[in-house]
Amino acid sequence: MHSTRARPIGDAASSSGAICGIMDAYNGKVDAMNKIVREHYPVANLPEDLREGLAAGATVRVVLEVEEATSFVAKAKLETWAQNYWALKPEDRKPMSSEELAQQMQLLREADRTPISTEQAVADIRVLRDEWDKE
Repeated sequence: MHSTRARPIGDAASSSGAICGIMDAYNGKVDAMNKIVREHYPVANLPEDLREGLAAGATVRVVLEVEEATSFVAKAKLETWAQNYWALKPEDRKPMSSEELAQQMQLLREADRTPISTEQAVADIRVLRDEWDKE
């Protein structure tokens, strides 16, 4: 059975189908061991929930990837989104679709942003308002 592990981009042994890696948002390096590909994997060897709807004697291509679930990556994505959004003129900003909103909510959860109480939010707003009134 053939197994392909991702190689760093630019590695002479890489082929276009085997070039894999997830960009590290912090330092721009490619982490080459975040993806495993198995070609011609027997359906019979898959877990039962993955075999559903597939012919028993068939083979499949299996791709395993590490999810970008770290709080650092989520925070970086949120920061990038915010910078891009606020860089737009107000008339160029479009409302988010329900799918985009769900993605943003997921990023907030992954970023380990601790929700604050209503009382704390009101107190923070009052502090900001008082600062503006002093100007």
